[in-house]
Amino acid sequence: MIHGEHYGGWTRVFKAAGVPHVGTYGICHRATTDIANSGVPAKVDMMLTGHKTVAMFMHYVRTEDKLVRDAAELVASRRLAITGASCSMEATA
Repeated sequence: MIHGEHYGGWTRVFKAAGVPHVGTYGICHRATTDIANSGVPAKVDMMLTGHKTVAMFMHYVRTEDKLVRDAAELVASRRLAITGASCSMEATA
């Protein structure tokens, strides 16, 4: 399929659905990120997406702020449980 035909068809689908245009590249990133965050092993994720290398799979995975915050809170709470001391997550100048 020629790029113009592909793009035009995709644009018509979004317009007919009344949703903002999102390219196939963005959809691949969203789907791969959702698969990566699903909790199944990376090897299974890669089978679902068709990626042959971890590097290419990770290229399509986007880090999501909520997951980073949740991970930081989990680490902080575990540290507090082990040491009894809290740790500030803010950088010091």
